[in-house]
Amino acid sequence: MSLPLTSAFLLSLLSGPFSPSANEAGSDAVPLDSTEIVSWASSVESITYGEAVDEVWRTPEKALGQAEGTAFEIVSLGRGGEIVLSFPNGISNGPGWDFVIFENSFDGLFLELGTVWVSTDGIRYRQFPNASLTAASVPAFGQVDATDLNNLAGKYIAGYGTPFDLADLQSLEGWSSNGLDLANIRYVRIVDVIGDGSQLDSDGRPIYDPYPTSGSAGFDLDAIGIRNEAYLDGIMSPDDPNNPWSFSASLGWYNATQFPWAYHLEHGWWFMTGQGVGSFWAYDASLGWIWISLELYPTIWSANEGWLFYLEETTDPRLFISSEDGRTVRVN
Repeated sequence: MSLPLTSAFLLSLLSGPFSPSANEAGSDAVPLDSTEIVSWASSVESITYGEAVDEVWRTPEKALGQAEGTAFEIVSLGRGGEIVLSFPNGISNGPGWDFVIFENSFDGLFLELGTVWVSTDGIRYRQFPNASLTAASVPAFGQVDATDLNNLAGKYIAGYGTPFDLADLQSLEGWSSNGLDLANIRYVRIVDVIGDGSQLDSDGRPIYDPYPTSGSAGFDLDAIGIRNEAYLDGIMSPDDPNNPWSFSASLGWYNATQFPWAYHLEHGWWFMTGQGVGSFWAYDASLGWIWISLELYPTIWSANEGWLFYLEETTDPRLFISSEDGRTVRVN
């Protein structure tokens, strides 16, 4: 049923400046069956639950793989909780939106929100600039207008995701100063917005969403889908059968087609030997025999130098910090 002209006009005056609810004209909501989604999150790196989450909602693996679009196949973060997910091929800043986050709102008005952060190394993160124009607090089962929200996860009904464009990070001062590589994003962190106005948007305004809720309080993550995957310049897609490169979430990019010789993108040539479960020995021309555990890396053991912490992305020279005396070790 169409609204009378006067009511529709009044609603248009009350609407905010941002994308409207899913299925409305001009909405940027992404359906879960979009053919533009080429892959999904493959690993939960960490999760910290906030308050008011029952055990039944504490299955983080439900955030992996394709979005379900239901109320139940989710993980709830709780008030102020957070989760970090990683991806088989990473995310790159490409045309349009680059990845999309799905929540489980049952009606597109009850919106539990989350701030979104990304990282290349899993240590240093940058938050997406965001906006919330909701003017007053929202009761436990109150409503939030999607047109008042920008770059906050959870603004659409279940089955439709909120898209994020890595190019938006370039508006932040010093966005690349902490090791962020928009061509190689490996981790996405979602932090629940508590909803009582204690958290602020990028312009210092309070962020409101339904508060307080209980049982499955906070952001409910269904899935994260990827549109633009990360491939290093000059390296073929992993789907190409002639691609010689492999990616390890622990070690990064390497080429082992001449095994037992392997070429690591940052360390150069290694002679591999003595492989175990989750660890291996290798000969490094500058460090001698080294032992690497996938769980401990970038900390390694060197026969020449003892325990070392590698400062990732340093290559010429490579920089390590000695665990024994704190000195910097520089090697080619």
